Amino acid sequence: TEGVYKVFIIDEVHMLSNPAFNALLKTLEEPPLHTVFILATTEIYKLPLTIISRTQRFDFRPLSHANVAAHLKDVAKKEKLTVEEDVYRLIANQAGGSLRDALSVLEKLRSTGDQINLKSAQESLGVSDIALIQELITLVFNKDAGNIPSFFDRLLATGVDYNLFCKDILEYLRAILVYKVSGQGNLEQYTSEVANILETHKQSVATAELLFIIRLFLRAYKEFAS
Repeated sequence: TEGVYKVFIIDEVHMLSNPAFNALLKTLEEPPLHTVFILATTEIYKLPLTIISRTQRFDFRPLSHANVAAHLKDVAKKEKLTVEEDVYRLIANQAGGSLRDALSVLEKLRSTGDQINLKSAQESLGVSDIALIQELITLVFNKDAGNIPSFFDRLLATGVDYNLFCKDILEYLRAILVYKVSGQGNLEQYTSEVANILETHKQSVATAELLFIIRLFLRAYKEFAS
């Protein structure tokens, strides 16, 4: 009641019906000077061209892992948190480019104390240890079937969630595939040691064989989920 402007935010505007778009169009053509409309959508192609032509468009894209990690470091410094470097990479990877989600994860981890290490973060978030994933992938790529049963014996002793473990394996295999096919991998989410092993994995398997392995793990993941 006291502001100069009145702002209307229409979220998921693509869900409006054609009659509703027609009614909105009239308002957008002759908007009151004190009124601002913000139309938010994740499916811009569903909006009529008549609506798009009368608006100013801003595209929001996911942030890079480096940008998310840098912002988290700044927040942690201001909040006087002691956070291991690898935890920032872990959170950025979990957030998928969303700064809001990254801050929510950091806040969740902070509930356990002001000192956050990688092991406690992985346990809290239910994320698999990347070293275990790389160890299994190395055994698979080397066709070392003899040592795989003992690996799973050790894995079982850690109380791992096999469904999540399989999901994380698929994500790692996807990273190898993208890196192998395009030559450009998003390696900033990994430590230098992990990235070096990923580089070795990329070179040690043919694309066709990698796709076959991915299909096997994908089938296993679907069976775990059912």
